[in-house]
Amino acid sequence: TTHRAVSSTLPTTHRAVSSTPHQTHTGSARPANLPLHSRLPAQVKTSPFSPQLPNSPPTTDTHLLLIPAHLSLPSGEEAIFRLVNQSPHPVHWDLSWPSSKLSISPGAGLLSPHGQAVVCVQAVPGQASWRGQVSVYSDNSVDRMEVVVTAVTPSTCLAVSTDKVELGATVLGSTSTGSIMLTNPGMELVQWKAQVSPSFFSLPQCAGLLKPTQSLTLPLLFKPAAPGSHTASLSFTAATVRGGQDMAQSGPPVLVTMRGTGVSVTQAASSLPSPPAGPQTKKTSGTISLESELVMFPDTKLGDISVSKVKIKNRSGSDQAVEILPIPTDSPFRTVHSVLEVKHQCYCTVPVQFRPMALGEHSTVITFRWEGNMVRATLRGTGL
Repeated sequence: TTHRAVSSTLPTTHRAVSSTPHQTHTGSARPANLPLHSRLPAQVKTSPFSPQLPNSPPTTDTHLLLIPAHLSLPSGEEAIFRLVNQSPHPVHWDLSWPSSKLSISPGAGLLSPHGQAVVCVQAVPGQASWRGQVSVYSDNSVDRMEVVVTAVTPSTCLAVSTDKVELGATVLGSTSTGSIMLTNPGMELVQWKAQVSPSFFSLPQCAGLLKPTQSLTLPLLFKPAAPGSHTASLSFTAATVRGGQDMAQSGPPVLVTMRGTGVSVTQAASSLPSPPAGPQTKKTSGTISLESELVMFPDTKLGDISVSKVKIKNRSGSDQAVEILPIPTDSPFRTVHSVLEVKHQCYCTVPVQFRPMALGEHSTVITFRWEGNMVRATLRGTGL
């Protein structure tokens, strides 16, 4: 049993939280090596014949609302829930959870009258299926949210270009874009579906068909509403299509981890590098600039795909809509974007694919246009 001290009008009032054998985290600070029982007042350690002060156990009569009251997620996945203060008074809250099963941030806080807080919950990757609770303490009340974690294993029905996608730092309220390639390695038509748990990540296209050996590049969107690092899991499932009908699902889902960081405008502006004192080697024009006028791709085998990114910086005082002019159709370079919005004093990265179909060195020029101005970068790679 794990004891957990809570402030009360009586200095000897305590409440105990039942726990599984797993280590339990709480949002309140505790001494690193101090046993929990040593924090109990001396009056508790009396003989059975000593007088006992009345206890004030936690109740479920609370002004906090949990949305949702139940979470279900695969291992390794991140989800969010909200704490809403329904009372006209400030409310202190903190959480208790098994650290071997879950990771939660933040673990404690103060809600203003009728205010709310967003809490991120992540299931520890690689664990078996598990069902448990997260306890939410507020003043002398307690609520519990049921959490169900399901075990997942990789599938061979679909292949993805990577199992980890980094979307970088993004200003709060704005959107950054990444991509992932989905491939059907089999010899049958498949119907695929994608699902992202409630989070700051989204997928514009969530289903489709893949012919045998066909590949598809899917865009991934990240729009943070809270600062800090965020992680979510993208789940792909597939079913073989025969005779125009979907058959049973082919194996467990394929999981892809997406990561991104939400930053304020001030943080984003301070992270931009200062211009070098020496001769400029970066191509600039007007208020939009490219980090480099030459983008190199790694040597790539014929038919394979490699990806590099073009970084665009906006040093103006307003947001800019930047158009990407079409790349020649006979070029081995491709991009899924045509227009992007670059926030002022921020940067944006554009992923470009290189798929050589002939030996030797390949190069082409990619052009970005805004308000009648243009900047260009040369894309260069070698097919092996």
